[in-house]
Amino acid sequence: MIQRRKPLPRGNPPKRTSYLPRSSKPIPKVNAAASARRRAAYRKYLASATWKRIRAQKLGESPECEMQHAGCLLTEQLTVHHTTYARFGGDELMSDLQTACRPCHNHHEALKGKRIHG
Repeated sequence: MIQRRKPLPRGNPPKRTSYLPRSSKPIPKVNAAASARRRAAYRKYLASATWKRIRAQKLGESPECEMQHAGCLLTEQLTVHHTTYARFGGDELMSDLQTACRPCHNHHEALKGKRIHG
């Protein structure tokens, strides 16, 4: 026996308020001003002598790209990537940092949906 579907209600369909599955927690709204302050503090820290010392130490310990995506330069254009921002400002652990060439770092940031650095 074939079961028939119930007819769709007439008129406008009900508004869907969320595209998240019902079991998911709602995503908190980002405070734009607080986010801008964090970015400014991070940029200031990256220009500091403390960061330059930590960066040089990491590059001395790991002089090759640790990401090695397609197009990797291995030992050229190296940067130091924070794998977590829980400890930055001079409190980083070396395990919080990763050496990456510029193409690999850009690839990683693009996958995370962030701005790509030039």
